Amino acid sequence: MPTAQVVTITEQTGGVIKKVTWDWLSTDAGVVASTTTAAFEGMILAAVFVPDTGATAPTDKYSVTITNPNGIDLLRGLGGNRSGTLTEWVRGNGIAANERLTLNVSGAGDANGGTVYLYLAPVAANDVLESPDEVITVTPVCDTNAYASGDLIFDSVEIPGAARLPGGKVLLQSLGLLDKDDQGVALTLVFANALTDFGTLNEAPDPDDTECLTIIGTVAVATTDYVDMGGAKYACLKNIGLEMKAAGGATSLYVACINGTGTPTFTAAGLVLQLGFLRS
Repeated sequence: MPTAQVVTITEQTGGVIKKVTWDWLSTDAGVVASTTTAAFEGMILAAVFVPDTGATAPTDKYSVTITNPNGIDLLRGLGGNRSGTLTEWVRGNGIAANERLTLNVSGAGDANGGTVYLYLAPVAANDVLESPDEVITVTPVCDTNAYASGDLIFDSVEIPGAARLPGGKVLLQSLGLLDKDDQGVALTLVFANALTDFGTLNEAPDPDDTECLTIIGTVAVATTDYVDMGGAKYACLKNIGLEMKAAGGATSLYVACINGTGTPTFTAAGLVLQLGFLRS
């Protein structure tokens, strides 16, 4: 006999912060679909994922979405790849507009379960009019001589307005890299919260300990990430999920780049970065 889902929903509609709790057990297909009775309005503050333990622990890397009646995921993809053993949470930026919300679980395994907590807060009119998310394009300056493995391809370049507020947190969700010179080499992007001098272009990076303290994350681009566009190459990394924080009083972040393998040669403006941020 097929296993039916079992879901208990608790809906807290009073007070400033609204809360929905789904205590769920999946079908034999490892899925759940459960919709609230009440309509909810506000910005998604956070979602917390608590897996069951023991015999009903969900399969590792199960996925969760919370959708509106139009099927739009208000978690914006951040509920994917959940741990089957650890409690996790994500910060959301989606907005519910006086509508019923549906929990969707997939990949959880036969009759496995957990609990999802969703928190919503009132949203001001200016928050609705101004999208918290942003895609920022930067064009660094490269040296035009051939690089060796481990060389600094470009030094810190500003990502203006990466954070929405001074000292704000951001989540780097996507990265597009246009290689107009068709080199397609492996490289590492180094993110910092200050205009850090990582060294001389076309030489090995040499920041001191103080300068290294400004580093807040790295993202690697592999040769297999590129798509050949003929006279250029383009790499697109999705669902990166790198959380970073701007320095106090600042909204900018900075990025530098280190060559991996190969001996690429770039024109001065041969690389273009497109950085997609989720911003609090």
